[in-house]
Amino acid sequence: MRTCPACFKTLVKIKSDSDESEKQVCKNNRCLKSIFHSDAKCPDCGAPPAKILRGSNHYTSYLCENNHEFSEQLKPRPELYK
Repeated sequence: MRTCPACFKTLVKIKSDSDESEKQVCKNNRCLKSIFHSDAKCPDCGAPPAKILRGSNHYTSYLCENNHEFSEQLKPRPELYK
């Protein structure tokens, strides 16, 4: 089984809605490389997050690569539960 290169948890296979191909993703919500944080970008500079500061069921606070702190609402990922 393949593991996430960032957190070493087992990757899960999901099907993309846009096509029938499967891809493997990390579903660890505390991992920056997971499907939950893949779209996160700093609103000030557009940089990806470098660190998760705080997390809850609805929001995650990050520190970007340029040391800006920002929060984003977690996006639902129904493809994980098909």
